[in-house]
Amino acid sequence: MIKHIVFDLDDTLVVEVASAEEAFLATCERAHEQYGIDPKGLHQAVRHRAGQLWRASATITYCRSIESVHGKVSGLAFSVTIQI
Repeated sequence: MIKHIVFDLDDTLVVEVASAEEAFLATCERAHEQYGIDPKGLHQAVRHRAGQLWRASATITYCRSIESVHGKVSGLAFSVTIQI
């Protein structure tokens, strides 16, 4: 019988940030190699847009509502599409 299910919404139990960041930077480098895009500029643009999408999402409202009951909830995963 399942008694508990744990969702790691903010990478506090399993830290995946380093590997995700490494993969993202490698993707930016690949965009540079194939399309001549500035990898640092792409990285900054995607991070900026991702923050905007996060702050505009309905999910953040939910996270803020449970934050007051269960403590800090800093983020969830989502995807960003950028047209090149």
